[in-house]
Amino acid sequence: MGSPMGKTLLPNHYGILYYAKDARLNKFYDVRYPHHRCRKCQVLRKDYGGKKAILHPFGPLVSDVWTDLHRIRHPKRRNEHPCQLPIPLLERLVLMTTDEGDVVLDPFAGTGTSLVAANRLGRQYIGIELDPRYVQIAEQNILANPPTSQIGGVWVSVYLDKIVTLRDRDWRAIQDYFLVPQPVERIDAQPVVLKSNLPAESEFALGPESRPQTKPLPFTDSFCIDER
Repeated sequence: MGSPMGKTLLPNHYGILYYAKDARLNKFYDVRYPHHRCRKCQVLRKDYGGKKAILHPFGPLVSDVWTDLHRIRHPKRRNEHPCQLPIPLLERLVLMTTDEGDVVLDPFAGTGTSLVAANRLGRQYIGIELDPRYVQIAEQNILANPPTSQIGGVWVSVYLDKIVTLRDRDWRAIQDYFLVPQPVERIDAQPVVLKSNLPAESEFALGPESRPQTKPLPFTDSFCIDER
């Protein structure tokens, strides 16, 4: 993420500072990310020992260190801006600190990543940018990302067609859209999946009359750390 600085270590992290102008108006919500699993065998990477029965089906709460969201590596997903941040990172921050309809202000909008995140999650947004070239790219990015990142009427963060962040408080509202392994201890080797994402012949698949009306989004097992 960073660039070499002489003979010092390469800075490969982003620091996120959180401030509130008025503590009484402060908003901060716990969010969850999918359990970290092996990409090949789908088994949980972390050994929870005898505590598997109390695991949250979707995944743990995020801590103050995030290793599941990565920098933008592929050129086709980058804009011309040299400091572009990944949309899932901004969406996680938006979910943590705002509600639907709130206004997100970015005084240094660049190519509009924060505005795209706000728009995708049903928030209003205000962006300020001096470079007309970046303004044009930002407008195109916003138009290409309408506010459709929902499941069961709940806003979630999606990347590469996979859910990467949801609010802890929203799980009860959408848990019936998922097939959770039973007994829950089986989650060690079997991730939860959307019922509407199962084959039609599956005994767990929803019938046409009970399928969600919103477009379903598939579940993810999180991203594996670089295994070089």
